[in-house]
Amino acid sequence: MNKCLAFTLIILLLNGCGGMTLNTNFGSYVINKAQKSARASAVEEYSQTEILNFDASVIGFVNTDFCQDSRNKTLPSKKALKKSLKVEVQLLGGNGMVFGHCETRVDYYECRKHVKCSATAYD
Repeated sequence: MNKCLAFTLIILLLNGCGGMTLNTNFGSYVINKAQKSARASAVEEYSQTEILNFDASVIGFVNTDFCQDSRNKTLPSKKALKKSLKVEVQLLGGNGMVFGHCETRVDYYECRKHVKCSATAYD
């Protein structure tokens, strides 16, 4: 008897929520993340010496930066910063980059720590 009552209540609850919709931006977040990943994977990183072995042309310079404005916010890894640079290179139409450097500043404007990295984009 108790199983029958529990089953009936579950069915009534599920039917009651049948017209409910849930809207989120989760889908656009996943799509954006996938696009960035695809763009970054289309760009190879080379050393300054390696890039000379190719018939590559400089198409521009790219930068990425990050502001740590609270103690709870962690700084991104160098790998994550390089991935961001690769996305910028791909957006310029490039498929290769030579990493420049990263510079970290303390108490930079509103930032507790500010990291800025640069690279040269090649096609």
